[in-house]
Amino acid sequence: MKNALCILLLFTGWHTTLAARPNFVIIFTDDQGYGDLSCFGAEHVSTPRIDQMAAVRSGDWKLHVDQRGRPSELFNLKTDISEKANVLKANPEIAARLMKYLSAFAKNIAENNRPAAFVENPKPLSM
Repeated sequence: MKNALCILLLFTGWHTTLAARPNFVIIFTDDQGYGDLSCFGAEHVSTPRIDQMAAVRSGDWKLHVDQRGRPSELFNLKTDISEKANVLKANPEIAARLMKYLSAFAKNIAENNRPAAFVENPKPLSM
């Protein structure tokens, strides 16, 4: 009985610790670039599940964009952390501001990208 109680207390403490941690997802892909997602213009591949996560966040606001990069949903996370109430139509100025952030990001990526793994006359970094 003592062992069962210790296990129960340990599990209860473990559950409480996990619930207090941030909730996020990291997706690792291999050899995939910004332009390889259909939400950012890729035409050779469709990535609908990843596209559903395309969003920009600033302060209390989170704006999702569709596969063509157009605003599709806007949420006020301060009042709606579960993202149930789309307030895009009621807040066009906030959507426009967040779209500017997204456009600046896309421009930065386009201006500063480099070809992956293709180098003419490759040389080792050290001997």
